[in-house]
Amino acid sequence: MTPATMMKQPINRETLDNLTAKTAEWLKADRQAGMNEFEKIPFPVRTEETWRRTNPKLVSLEGKEVIAPVSEFGQIGEGNLPEGATFGSITDLYDEKLHKLMIRKRDNGINSFTALNKAMWQGGSLLHVNSDVSFGDLTLHAKHTFKGGENCLGLTRSVIHVGKFSKASIIETFTSDDAELMACPVIDIKVEEGTNVRYVFVQGWGNETNCVPMIRTEVGKDAHLQVLYVGLDGKVTKLFVESDLEGEGCKSEVNGLVMAAGQQHFDFDLNQYHRVGSNVSDVLFHVALADKARSNFSGNVLCAPGSQKIDGYQQNRNLLLSDTARADSMPKLEIEANDVACTHGATFTTYDEGQYFYCRSRGLSEAEAKRLLVRGFFQEVVNRVEQPVIVDYLMDLVAEKMDHVLGK
Repeated sequence: MTPATMMKQPINRETLDNLTAKTAEWLKADRQAGMNEFEKIPFPVRTEETWRRTNPKLVSLEGKEVIAPVSEFGQIGEGNLPEGATFGSITDLYDEKLHKLMIRKRDNGINSFTALNKAMWQGGSLLHVNSDVSFGDLTLHAKHTFKGGENCLGLTRSVIHVGKFSKASIIETFTSDDAELMACPVIDIKVEEGTNVRYVFVQGWGNETNCVPMIRTEVGKDAHLQVLYVGLDGKVTKLFVESDLEGEGCKSEVNGLVMAAGQQHFDFDLNQYHRVGSNVSDVLFHVALADKARSNFSGNVLCAPGSQKIDGYQQNRNLLLSDTARADSMPKLEIEANDVACTHGATFTTYDEGQYFYCRSRGLSEAEAKRLLVRGFFQEVVNRVEQPVIVDYLMDLVAEKMDHVLGK
């Protein structure tokens, strides 16, 4: 367990100087570059298309002070961390060699929140896997817990690098108490040639947490990266996922499982960039909304000029559990090639009356019937995981949320 630093650290150059006073020169330079970016990039405004459905004032950074989480690192399932893999706190393990491996080829995925994270991150995870390493059924698990308060800001950073022809699975869980918190976690994932990697982001924030997570990925030749976002808690969420398909034969899979209630607000901004030809992107987001919850899905498949023979798919399916819930969906395509197969779509539905009647006629209570139908709605996303220990872990979380929303 990594202890939290309870001291609040304001956002300014003096704090940055204190953070970098005893750090290596490469890290000091990187943090300073982040602060330079933060000072130059204007904070988003409501008139920007990206922020039209989420008021940036709700996730303001003004007056915020950075706090560190308590982090725990363990595993789900049987087995031991294989030789050739390093996993734990980024504070203890991040080094210049890995930093150079993680330098991004592109400048997408940079905004006020990621720039500040780069400058002043506190805590987070690190996973580095050498070539030709397999975890078998072992799934690593990192849990970051925040104790909030007035003007508190969480800036965790997670770095995941998996070498050629390796296989790995990791879950990160983010939680907080019900005190005020603004959270801007950044997750950078780079998978090399021939890898098979699964990353799960579980959002279990408290009721007063607003967050702007950023997940940035680079997928190499013949690699398969599966990202699963599980959104269950929190107040206001503006999620960004920026996926760069850099190699031929690779597949980038981004899945979402979201259940919202009360006045929870979820806004998803997902971009799949096909940088070369002959690769596949696959986005599937299932969102269930109760009470006055709201969601907005904005997905885009972008094909660079000459990126022929690519397959791009994105689907957003929404289940409205009340008359006052609302979902908006805007899947898009930006194609600059003439030999591609790209599709997108969105659906909106309520409970299937026939299925609901069938469940009730077989003796299920109203709550039991609704729970079964919601579970079935999520099943397509869950089936993609294909790792029983992760499926069991996730369905326990979903069941707990359904108990709260639909009753037992």
